[in-house]
Parts: sequence; C-alpha cells; structure tokens
Amino acid sequence: MRVTPPGTLITRYYCPTAHCTFSLLPDCLAARMPGTLAEVEE
Repeated sequence: MRVTPPGTLITRYYCPTAHCTFSLLPDCLAARMPGTLAEVEE
C-alpha cells in the first residue's frame, strides 16, 4: 500500500513463466514527489 494518497492499493502481476511478480503502478502515482504538479512548481 502506498502512503500517499492514503488507501491507494497497487496491483501486482504474477508471471508464471518467470515465477516473479511486478507492480502495475499507474503513471499518475509514479512520481517521487507528493502533491500535484501545481504545488511542486510553486
């Protein structure tokens, strides 16, 4: 579970061929900085 925004769950995919999982993190949550673009640009 991600810290921000609260309660956000990230889907994980299991690859049966490689026997591993990886996250399906949406681009909108991939930023390392919290908040909106407008807040970051201030």
